[in-house]
Amino acid sequence: MNKKSQYLIALVVIVLATVSGVLFSKWLNQKQGLPQDMEAIVLPQSRPVAHFTMVDHNGKHFGMEQLKDKWTFMFFGYTHCPDVCPSTLAVMNSVAQSIEEEDGSLDNVQFVFVSVDPDRDSPQQLKEYLAYFNQSFIGITGERQQIDALTRQMSVMYFLNNKKDKKDYSVDHSAAILLTEPSGGLRSLFSTPHIPESIFKSFKIIRKHYS
Repeated sequence: MNKKSQYLIALVVIVLATVSGVLFSKWLNQKQGLPQDMEAIVLPQSRPVAHFTMVDHNGKHFGMEQLKDKWTFMFFGYTHCPDVCPSTLAVMNSVAQSIEEEDGSLDNVQFVFVSVDPDRDSPQQLKEYLAYFNQSFIGITGERQQIDALTRQMSVMYFLNNKKDKKDYSVDHSAAILLTEPSGGLRSLFSTPHIPESIFKSFKIIRKHYS
């Protein structure tokens, strides 16, 4: 099989997976009495998140207790990411601004960036990186086992490329934005493409429906 055929097959698989995901999302939303045109996959029952231990960009503990009583937008990536992470964080900043404008504050909403690259992303590195997007964003990291414990719970995938080079390597990772509810459980996810207005609109519906 030549490269062109392999490319076409891969393209068909991606298209079919995308279409299936959209249809499944619409079906789930309809079953829960939610608008079918929402740009979010909403779980019928929130998925419980077990205890985890990480450290935030200020060097303070971050775990389940920090998820309680807040709606949390969570994204997994790394600070050396050339494209997906910066663009997604820019989207999250737009969503944060929209929520703050409507609610008057972000008292019960937070945005968390989880690094899957602990060898390069120290708390200080996360702090400096996130400051470019939004001063209120929280960056968290930890030991590899701690990160893996959280990614497994959130069904987040990542893979280190060319890790033999300790400074110059990339990380393939899931691109969905996750949303946990004030109980701490995973409630929904926003797949790509990320459109700030659509995410904001969907969040308002989800928050009202499950509050």
